[in-house]
Amino acid sequence: DVSITYDSILKTIEKNNVHSLKKILLFDLYVGKNIPEDKKSLGMGFIFQEKNKTLTHDEVDVFMNSIIDKLQKKFNIQLRK
Repeated sequence: DVSITYDSILKTIEKNNVHSLKKILLFDLYVGKNIPEDKKSLGMGFIFQEKNKTLTHDEVDVFMNSIIDKLQKKFNIQLRK
């Protein structure tokens, strides 16, 4: 929803406490054509890193699923496909 602030999304993600999450990037904010009037679309990137090993796709998928689950429960977000 347009009323949800980026800051509130960041705080929710940070509370999720994913140790390997090192950085969150907002690379796009879109409101307009093909998006309902009361909605906005955020493009976000996540950087995961461990000092002692290379993370697998499966490990990162677990982190991302956890973050998405929390955001869906708190803000009722929908992923664009």
